[in-house]
Amino acid sequence: MFRKSFPLPIALLIVLLIVLSAALLPVVAQPANEAPPVAPPTLPVALLPAVSINELMSDTINPSARALWRAVSYTVTAEGVTETMPETDEDWQQLRAHGDALVKAGATLLLPALTVSAAPTEERPDFQFTPAEIAQLMQQNKVAWTDNVRNMQTATLQILATIEKRDMQAYIEAGPALNATCESCHAQFWYKPQDMR
Repeated sequence: MFRKSFPLPIALLIVLLIVLSAALLPVVAQPANEAPPVAPPTLPVALLPAVSINELMSDTINPSARALWRAVSYTVTAEGVTETMPETDEDWQQLRAHGDALVKAGATLLLPALTVSAAPTEERPDFQFTPAEIAQLMQQNKVAWTDNVRNMQTATLQILATIEKRDMQAYIEAGPALNATCESCHAQFWYKPQDMR
């Protein structure tokens, strides 16, 4: 019986081609327009936010913003004018802590798993959206929500810069920008338009 033999390099090449063909066959057989399913990213349980937006607002954001706004005030009474302003290192450090809390709260507001909730006994004025309506607005306007949060963080960072310098005049001038960012967000995601009230 006649048997043809190939030189060793050619035989190895033939074996290699057979192995590669077998390995690539499942890939070639799969339609080009079908991508393998990709599971949506999820946060590990340990990283899920432990608070709702409502709790974050009432427990952190509102108190911190108010502390920054009220750090400088003038009260006029029959006895005269009383000025309140940061004077000691401790006063400035407390303001810095409030500013830091606001920036960190902003990062939490951008977590995708953060929920909008309300206590069962919570009374809501007619001019405010319900938690379900707020959640829907956030879903429909993700860019606006993100922009508002980023603007709040930026305004707070500007205030923090004035705190670092102990610059009272710059601190006073930086305050309205933070208030404007808060009101802009509330106007879109909290207060109902006049025609919906």
